[in-house]
Amino acid sequence: MVRTLATVALVAAAAPAFASPETPAEAAGPRVAAVEPAGPIAVAAVPAIATPGDPVGAPAADAPEPAATLEARVEGDAASSRHYFGESALTQPRGRAVLDLRMPTAPAGAATLRYGLTDRVEVGVTGISIFEENDEAVVGLSAKARLWSNRRMALAVGLAAYTDGDEDLYQPYLTGTMCLGTRCHGALSIMVNAVAEEGVDEVPVLGGVGLAWGRRAQFIAELHQNRDDDGDTFVFGYLGGRLGKETVAVDGGLAFVMFDSGDGEDGGAFPFVALSIRP
Repeated sequence: MVRTLATVALVAAAAPAFASPETPAEAAGPRVAAVEPAGPIAVAAVPAIATPGDPVGAPAADAPEPAATLEARVEGDAASSRHYFGESALTQPRGRAVLDLRMPTAPAGAATLRYGLTDRVEVGVTGISIFEENDEAVVGLSAKARLWSNRRMALAVGLAAYTDGDEDLYQPYLTGTMCLGTRCHGALSIMVNAVAEEGVDEVPVLGGVGLAWGRRAQFIAELHQNRDDDGDTFVFGYLGGRLGKETVAVDGGLAFVMFDSGDGEDGGAFPFVALSIRP
């Protein structure tokens, strides 16, 4: 290929010597003029040419892969801004709303409507029905803001407030989410949650992690733990799968709860489902 380009360049440089003569005398004379080298010949860079084994329509080697950033995960997964119990550091796009339905939540049903005020600020309203408390209803408001983000990492802070009409509960949290793999095939969140109850001095702090591995079909997992001053340990989480795309995501799997105190262990497991709808 380089030899062909050099030949073309030489022919182009010598073209004036082969121009049609202006007079018969010039026509009778020598028609080939000596070509003096003009120095090194610059050859333009040649774009990479697909080999016969490349698939038709394959993108260039340096073209960005789909879902190669956290923002692409937000666009491609309606449930990207949440885990099951906790929150990721991602927020809904500006002007987009998503309805999250989760049931059971140990054991309760929860519905949350989220709305992106900007690409970095999300607000929401939540309704919770607690089945084992005579269908007690809890309502809540929430807000989440991304403090910092780039193509592969994000850090967010949030606050949720809940009330049943008699008591108030506040949940401030800090969460960070990062891409896993060079193509952001997965996302890992690290969460710190505090739970402050009105009239209660003790404020439990829970550390947690959440994982979503895959794009359309995902393996999802979450784990939270708290250990109080008495040495009692409270652990909860889930393992499951998600089928997600831009407008809808469906979660399903097994959630578990374990409480370990000086009097022994207690806990259990139950199935969980979740649905996110983003028009």
